[in-house]
Amino acid sequence: MRGSRRPSVPGGIDDPHVATRPAPKTVLLTLTPAVSPAIGYTITAQFQSASGQPFQTLFSNVSFPYGRARDLGCGV
Repeated sequence: MRGSRRPSVPGGIDDPHVATRPAPKTVLLTLTPAVSPAIGYTITAQFQSASGQPFQTLFSNVSFPYGRARDLGCGV
């Protein structure tokens, strides 16, 4: 049906007019430059189920053997 908008993501996070939102969760991805002669980075991922909860390490120091992307940056 053209014109009707149905949310594509459970919880309404893709709808700016939704009345409630799911509880926030946090994922931290840390890229550390690889030690020479390796190229690229190692990646560590951590997950926090709710504010104030401890972070759980999902994986640590996994090789990511790709050079820096031209537009790689960090936003605050």
